Amino acid sequence: MQLLSVNRHLIRYGKNLIAFICLLILGCGGGGGGSTNSTPASPPQVTSVVALPAPIATGITFLPSSYTSSNQLRASSVSVGSNLFFTDTSNSPLKSLSLNSFGITALASKIGTPENLVVNGQYIYWVDGGRLNKTSISGAVTTVLQNGTRDPVAGSTADIVVDGTYAYWVNTVSSTSCSPSCTWTILRVPIAGGTPSQLASTNSEIVALASDANNIYWEERGIGPVTTGCQCGSTIKAVPKIGGTVVTLVDGLLNGLTSGSWIPTGGIAVSGSAIFFADSTSTSYQMLEIPNTGGTVSILATVPTNIGNAQNAIRSITAGSANVYWLDSGNSVLDSVPIVGGSVTTLANGLNGPTDLAINASTAYWVESGASSGCCLQMGAGQIRQVSLAGGTASTLVSGIDAPSALSTDTSNVYWTELWRIADAPITGGLPTTLASGISSDMARIAADQVNIYILDGDLVKKLPINGGTVEKLSAAHGGSIGDLSVINQDIVTDGVNVYWTVGSVGPTPPIVQKIVVGGGSPATLSTDTSIVNPQDCYWRVAVDTQNVYWSTGSSSFPVGCSIKKVPIAGGSTTTIVDAAYLRDFTVDGTNIYFSEFSTSIPTLKKISVNGGSTSTVASNVTPWVLANDNANVYWIDPTQTLPSGIGEISKSGGTATFLVQKILETNPSLAAEAIIAGASGVYWTEAVGGKIYTPIAASTLTFPLLTGLKAFEISGESRTFTVSSGCSGTGTLSSVPATTPSTFEGVSGYSAVTSISWSLTNCTPATYTDTSIDYYDSNYIPLGYDDTAGGGSYAVFNTTPNIPASVTVGNAGSIGTRTLYTSSTKATVNGKEVVSYVVEADTANSAIIDLITKSYNPAGALTATTQDRYRITASGAITRLSEDNQQSNGSTLHLVLTFN
Repeated sequence: MQLLSVNRHLIRYGKNLIAFICLLILGCGGGGGGSTNSTPASPPQVTSVVALPAPIATGITFLPSSYTSSNQLRASSVSVGSNLFFTDTSNSPLKSLSLNSFGITALASKIGTPENLVVNGQYIYWVDGGRLNKTSISGAVTTVLQNGTRDPVAGSTADIVVDGTYAYWVNTVSSTSCSPSCTWTILRVPIAGGTPSQLASTNSEIVALASDANNIYWEERGIGPVTTGCQCGSTIKAVPKIGGTVVTLVDGLLNGLTSGSWIPTGGIAVSGSAIFFADSTSTSYQMLEIPNTGGTVSILATVPTNIGNAQNAIRSITAGSANVYWLDSGNSVLDSVPIVGGSVTTLANGLNGPTDLAINASTAYWVESGASSGCCLQMGAGQIRQVSLAGGTASTLVSGIDAPSALSTDTSNVYWTELWRIADAPITGGLPTTLASGISSDMARIAADQVNIYILDGDLVKKLPINGGTVEKLSAAHGGSIGDLSVINQDIVTDGVNVYWTVGSVGPTPPIVQKIVVGGGSPATLSTDTSIVNPQDCYWRVAVDTQNVYWSTGSSSFPVGCSIKKVPIAGGSTTTIVDAAYLRDFTVDGTNIYFSEFSTSIPTLKKISVNGGSTSTVASNVTPWVLANDNANVYWIDPTQTLPSGIGEISKSGGTATFLVQKILETNPSLAAEAIIAGASGVYWTEAVGGKIYTPIAASTLTFPLLTGLKAFEISGESRTFTVSSGCSGTGTLSSVPATTPSTFEGVSGYSAVTSISWSLTNCTPATYTDTSIDYYDSNYIPLGYDDTAGGGSYAVFNTTPNIPASVTVGNAGSIGTRTLYTSSTKATVNGKEVVSYVVEADTANSAIIDLITKSYNPAGALTATTQDRYRITASGAITRLSEDNQQSNGSTLHLVLTFN
C-alpha cells in the first residue's frame, strides 16, 4: 500500500550504504546490518490515562554510539518562554525546539580541540580530530569539508596545505587488526565542496605535510634499524598535486649523510626549490636542507639542547626567502639561519611553551601555551608574541588565551587555535574575536535564563545568546586546569544573576560548587566540603532558589546512599539537609526539597523543608527516577513499571498520585537518564533511545475512518518533497501515481500504482538514490504486495489478507500482517520477510497519528531494520504523510529520517 511505499527504499538504501562503507573502509563483504544498541522500540502501548504522550520532536540523536553507566549521560533540557533547549550528540549538539511550531533550530556546532589552521584568501581551514573545516574570516559561516577517518592517537599530523582549489590533509585507515591505525593516507579535498581523492598511502606515520605550487611533500617517521636500499626508516616523499608517482626524496640514511636511522622533528618547510627539515639526537638537532627534486642533504646548523630527547625540541619550522626560522622549546628560543648556511641567530628567548610559528614579510609571530601547574596547562596562560625578522625586542600581541596550539597570518590579522575556538586579532593590536566555536561534549549539561544558554562543557563553562550567535567562554570550570582527567563535570543551573555548577573528582569527597556572574568575571567557590562520603555514584543534580544552592553527593551514613546539601548563594557554611540510603533525585521550589528514596520495598517520594527538619511522604509505591516541579505540582519519570509506566504527578498540597501519561520508556534508566521539564509553558520529557521529546495532550475521542481514508489516499496519489536527516542529510522527492490502473497480482484482480523516489545527500555515499516500484491492491484497495525487483529490491506478497480495521480510535494498536520477500516474481528464493503493525497515537482534538511499524528480517530471521511511518488522519478520513524513520539493525548504526514538506 502506498502508505508503506517509502520504507523499502530506506531499508534498501541503508543496506547499500552499509555495504559500500564496509567494502571501502573495512574490506569486508556483504551489506545490511544495524545497531544492537539503537533499534527504536515500537510506539508506546496506550491505556486509559489522564493524557497521552504526543511526540513534538523526533529523530534526535541523544545518545552516542556506545556508553556505560559511569558516563552518567543525561538528556539535558530547559524551557524558556516558548522554546525548549536541549543537547544531544549530533554535529549540532545544542538545539532549540519551538513550542509553537515544533520546529527545531540548531544553535551550536560540535567542535573538538582545534589542532591546526591555515588562512587562505577569505577562509580559514582547520582540523579538529577527524574533521576538516572551512570558516570564513568574518566568522559567519563554518562548513565541514570532510568528516575523515583521522586517528590522532596514531600520531597523524594535523598539518593542512591549501591552494586555490584544494585542501590537503592526512587521514588514517581504520583496521580491526591494527589499533591505533597503521595506514596513513594523504587526501585532496575540493575547497568548494565535493568528493575527496587519495594522493598517497603509506604504512609509516606521517608527521609533517608541506607543498609548493606543484607538489605535496611529507615526512614519515620510522624508528628502527636501517640498511642501504631498504624501504624503511624515516623518509621525505613527494607526489604531484594532480596525482601520480610517489618519489622518495630523503631515505632512511639521509641519502648517505648518516649511517643509522634519523629522527624527524619540527616538521618540514618549503621555500623556492629547497626543502628544510630537522634530524634529532638525544642532546642536539641538525637543521637540514635538500633540493625539492632530491639529491644531497646539507647541514645548515647543529644546535645542542638541554632536552633529553631533542626530537621534542623543535616545535615548528618556517622558511622565508632568505632564512629558515624555528621554535626551540628545549632552549626556549626562536632561532634562524640563512638558507645558504651560516650562523644561527636567536631572535627571541625566554619562550614559555612555544607551539607554532608564522611569518610575514617583516615579522615573526608565535604562540606560547604557558607553563603547566602540576598535571596540566592553565587557562589564560597562553599568549601570542611577535618580533621583527630584523631583530629587536619581542612583544606580546595577544595574552590571556587558553592552550593555543597553532598559528597563521595574513597581511591584516593573526589567526590561532586554542582549547575551544578559532580566533583572530589585528596584527596592529586589538581584542581577539571568536570565529568558530561550539560544544565538545556529548549531551552537555545546560541551563538558561532570558538572555543566554549556559553550557558545562569540558574544562569550561560556555554561554550562547538564547536567540543564537557565537559560543563564548564564560569561565574555567575546573579551577583553571586544562585536561585534568581526575575532574568530572556534574551539573549546572542559573538564577539569572549567577551561574552555578558542580564538578566531582575521583575519590570519596563531595563535589566542588562554584559560581560566576552571568556577565562574566572571576569564578567563586561556594563549597569545598572535605568530609568523607561513600563513593556512591549519586545522581548529579544542582538546583538553586532565592537563598541557596543545593546539590547531591555521596552519603556519610549509608554504604549505598546519597545526601542533599546546600550553601547560601552569597557564600557560607555547607549544610546537609538529608542523608538517606538509595536516595535518587531531587527538585526544589524554595520552600521544600522533594526527593525520591528507594531504601525500602515500597519506593517513595518524600519532602523536607529547605531549612531541614523531619521528612514526610508525599507519595508511596512510586519510583521517581527523575524529578521536576512547577508552581502547583511535582512531576517524575517512573521507568520501573511495565504497564503503566511513565509520567507521574501529584499536587504539592497533597492528594493522590496519578500518572499524567502512561507509556513504556525506551531508555534503560540505569545507563542514560531522561530529562523532565516543568514550567509555565507545560510539561515535557525526553526518550533518549527513541530520539524524541514528548508533551502530554488530551486524546481525541473521535473515531477515524481508516479504511475509507486509505482508499482515498491510494486513489489520489501524491507528489511530495522531503528532507533527510539524522545519519545523512539531504533532500528528495516522492511521487505515487493514482492507484487506478487495472492489474492482476498473484491471481487477484485489482489495481496498481507506480511509486518513484529519489534523493540527494551531502554527507553519505552513495550521494544519490533513485528507484521505482509498483504497489498492488485488490478491488477494495486492500494491499496485496509490491514489486521492487527492477531496482534490485524484493518481490513482496502478504501471506494473508492484511488486517486493516475499518475505523480506529486513539490508543488502538494491532498487527496488519506479514509480507514474504522473494528475489523475483517466480518466488523461487525467499529474501526475508516484513512484519507490519500499527499504533494510533494522540495528535489533536480532531486528528490522530497513524504510526505504521515495519520490521524487516533477513532469510536467517535476524532483524535488519525497523521503520516507523507516521501519518495524520482527520475525522473525515483525510490522510497526510508526515515522516519516515528507519533504523538499521544487525550490526549497523545507520539511522535515516525523512520529513515530508
